[in-house]
Amino acid sequence: RIKLLIQQNIGGVSVPPVGPLGLFLNIIDEQWAIPINEAIGGGMMRTYIVDNHNDERLLNELGRSCGERSMRLIIRKLNRPRYNVSADKPRGYTTAEDAVGVTSDDVYNALVDHTNFHTAIMGRDFDEGKNAIRSLPPGYRVFLRDGSKLWKTNGGVENFVPASGGPKTPM
Repeated sequence: RIKLLIQQNIGGVSVPPVGPLGLFLNIIDEQWAIPINEAIGGGMMRTYIVDNHNDERLLNELGRSCGERSMRLIIRKLNRPRYNVSADKPRGYTTAEDAVGVTSDDVYNALVDHTNFHTAIMGRDFDEGKNAIRSLPPGYRVFLRDGSKLWKTNGGVENFVPASGGPKTPM
């Protein structure tokens, strides 16, 4: 319903908003569907991008008028070229960026800025994830097919969170 309201009020915004972001994503290989959702986050899939604070206010008003208490919005200049992040990508690993097609440069840039999806590594199982974490510097995260997550802190502590949402444990 919010999408229809936005279309009906498009004249009120300075730049048409982009969203929800999930509409601009296509999973390339279904085996990575769960880790992609973990890496990007379900909330991000429902997010809209607006160009400025005035457009943010209008979208929030439209959202409230159809029962949305709080719209998920990112404010950033729209219609910018796609980032070149190839230097940041880990070599030899499949990342969320590799596993999902993004049909909008604005959405791609927001995913880089807000989720670092270009450095989120997809792993088949715990051993593959552990090997990746141990071979890479801190800052990289590994998302496994079952939804588990591994990462290493700047202090070198390796962490694991199981798919069940259980407690974080050192590896």
